[in-house]
Amino acid sequence: MKALPRSRAEAQRTFVSFFVSEIAYALDVVYVVQIVHPGPVDPLPYMPHGVIGVSDFRGKVIPIIDLRVRLGASPARDERKVKWLVVKSGPAMGALVVDDVEDVFSVLLTEIRPPPRSGDEEMRALGGVFQHRKRMTFVLDLLRLQSLLEVTEHQPSEAQDPAGLRDEGRKKGRT
Repeated sequence: MKALPRSRAEAQRTFVSFFVSEIAYALDVVYVVQIVHPGPVDPLPYMPHGVIGVSDFRGKVIPIIDLRVRLGASPARDERKVKWLVVKSGPAMGALVVDDVEDVFSVLLTEIRPPPRSGDEEMRALGGVFQHRKRMTFVLDLLRLQSLLEVTEHQPSEAQDPAGLRDEGRKKGRT
C-alpha cells in the first residue's frame, strides 16, 4: 500500500529540542522566551526540589530550575554547552537549566504518543514521546512545572512596598 502524501492542513506543534544528561527532550516553542547562557544564580532557602535559586532576567526575578536535579539526571558532561531556556507560562516565568540545545522543528500531532508510565508522574513532567533524529524524544509538559515557575510570583517587590512597611508591620505584630 502506498503512503498518502501529508497535507499542509495536518495539525503540528513546533518544539525546541534539548538534552538533560543523555536524554533528548522537547518543549513547545510557545513557552520559550529566549535561550541564553547561564547567568549568576542567588540561592534561596526552602525552595522546591529542582529550584536552585533565582536570577535577574530583564529586571524580573525568576526561578532557576535545574532539570538535571529535578529529573534525577547526572551532572552535565560539558558545562560549556549548558544553556537556560527562559520560559513563560501565563504570568509566571523561569529558566530551565539544560545540558545542550539542539534545534527547532515541527512534529505532526499524530506522531506524539503517550509517555511511558513509571516513577512520579509529576516529577518527571512528561507530556508525550516521539521519534526525532532516530531517537526517542520526550515532551516536557511545562504545566506540570507551573508551581516551580510561580515560586517568585507572590513576593512583594520594592516597587510594591518601597519602604519595607510589610516587614515593619510583621516585626511589630501587625499585618
